[in-house]
Amino acid sequence: MTWSRMVLRLIRVALALRDAEGERLVAPEMLDQVALPLKEVSAQILQQAGLLRDRVQPPLPRNPVRACAHCGSWGITTTLCRPCKNWNQRPGQYPVGVCPRCRREDLPLSARNGRCRSCLAHVRANGPDSTHLAPTQLTFGGLLAHRLKRRPSPPAARAPAGSTAGLPGAGLSEYLVDPAQPVLFAADRDWTRVCRRPAESLPVPTAQAQELVAAFAATYTRCQGKNGHRAAPSGTVAVLHTVLSWLGAQAPVHERDLRSVAALVPGSSVQRMLYFLHEHGLLVPDDDPPKATTVRRGEGTGVPGRLAARRQRRLQHAIAAKIATLPQPMADQLHAWVMVMRGQGRYQHKTVDYIRIRRYLNLVLPVLRTWAVQGLSLREITTDHVKTELDQRQGHQARGIHHALLGIFRALKQQRVIFRNPMAGLTLTAPMHLPLPVPSDRLRHALRRLNGPLPRLAVALVAIHGLKLTDIARLRLDDPDMSKGTLAVRRGQHTHTVYLDDITMELMAAWLTERHRRWSIAPNPHLLITAHGAYHPDQRPISYCALRAAFDQTGITPRQWWTDRVLYEAQQTADPLHLVRLFGIHPNIAVKYVNAAHPDRALPAIR
Repeated sequence: MTWSRMVLRLIRVALALRDAEGERLVAPEMLDQVALPLKEVSAQILQQAGLLRDRVQPPLPRNPVRACAHCGSWGITTTLCRPCKNWNQRPGQYPVGVCPRCRREDLPLSARNGRCRSCLAHVRANGPDSTHLAPTQLTFGGLLAHRLKRRPSPPAARAPAGSTAGLPGAGLSEYLVDPAQPVLFAADRDWTRVCRRPAESLPVPTAQAQELVAAFAATYTRCQGKNGHRAAPSGTVAVLHTVLSWLGAQAPVHERDLRSVAALVPGSSVQRMLYFLHEHGLLVPDDDPPKATTVRRGEGTGVPGRLAARRQRRLQHAIAAKIATLPQPMADQLHAWVMVMRGQGRYQHKTVDYIRIRRYLNLVLPVLRTWAVQGLSLREITTDHVKTELDQRQGHQARGIHHALLGIFRALKQQRVIFRNPMAGLTLTAPMHLPLPVPSDRLRHALRRLNGPLPRLAVALVAIHGLKLTDIARLRLDDPDMSKGTLAVRRGQHTHTVYLDDITMELMAAWLTERHRRWSIAPNPHLLITAHGAYHPDQRPISYCALRAAFDQTGITPRQWWTDRVLYEAQQTADPLHLVRLFGIHPNIAVKYVNAAHPDRALPAIR
């Protein structure tokens, strides 16, 4: 067949592929799929005829990198690597058969032991114990391939899974991290075999590591206990000793290594170690870029700032994932709403936290999915659509959806995404629930159930002084003034002063004594802390669950305690201004409680 007929045949095949794909032009990628010569000439003829479109994907390499068909070594451009080709060309010395180890067929086998070349190289490298194991280690071909003619080293017996053989014994560790060595491939370490070893068989720590472990153990001796000095927990110190014995103390330690070892050592805590290493500039938090090798105190990129940034990234990804479940253009419209909430709209606004954005999105997501099923975008939503969804819900759920939708459509109107706000003029009536007092007998029995200075102080601040749990969690160590008997409650830019009574003063003094006894050097600046957050690098306040656990002992919710206190004060005074000054509440709430306490002389609503 002449070359012209070959080119004509290739052009016919390309045009047939074009018609089968329903295209108007021939794609160069179609010619790559045809196993015929003279593809370049055919492509030039189609291009001159105006039947060839531009290439979208790069052409396939003529000699792609592949693995050897016999030994599986990667990195060659031929079917067989050079050693396997030599074996294949000598069938008398290497007969073809089935390898008894890897069970592959039609391979040249060694006449001495009947194995293929790949299994011989694997057994030579891993010892005779790997003879009965079917998996084979991935190898490279070419210059990096195994050399069977090279004199092998004496094979070492393979250690069982729980054995400590093969690990360094006494002396310095062979795996000390050099701070000047950059990280080529980031991988998690497996500390299982290390933690199974006895402490005597660990490598000897360097002098710097010994000083660091001793300084960490000394932080416990400064915490006074009931019977003198408090000893350092053996499990916590063992975690730091194990990690520093293997990796050294010259380079920063990764947080994931500490947590991996702590998960294998019983009775260990991680938070104090994280803060201790952070203070010494030897901690690399999780999810950090590889170039971030040190953490210095006082910098904006410290551990608290990085943990907060990581938390914001997780919330941002969660919001984006929820929005991605909605079709276009509704998803783009919601992204515009998120930009406005983050202060990046056409007008300057206060930045809203991602936690609140996610809360609003969770409220309206069922409504948005209902509209998406109907094929509607937010630009097509009318007031009737909103009324239909609100009529199907009641109580707090309806009010929450109404509030969230109001913010969404206001933001889209501001960004000029929609022409008319369907929420304009739409109000939602809600019944007003009158506050009810807690029976006095329940109060007396509830206070007797409290155990510990922290629950007593938390309940007293709510039941006596009418503070909210959010205010109590944000209290700092310098807010109580024991000499003046006052407590400063920060609420945004305003500071509300609470005058403590004798009972609360005694409870406050008892808690400060307990806090100093247990966490005298804790860096957390908040007044109420627990063992989990005392040495947390993020220095976060006490959680809602920890505070709520104190109220669970009484059987009365914090809301009921607060309502009973404000209602009792309203019954005694009947003055809303007094409630505003005493509890720092809004005037509308003060009028509501006065009307509930004295229904016979109800005050008009404040406009």
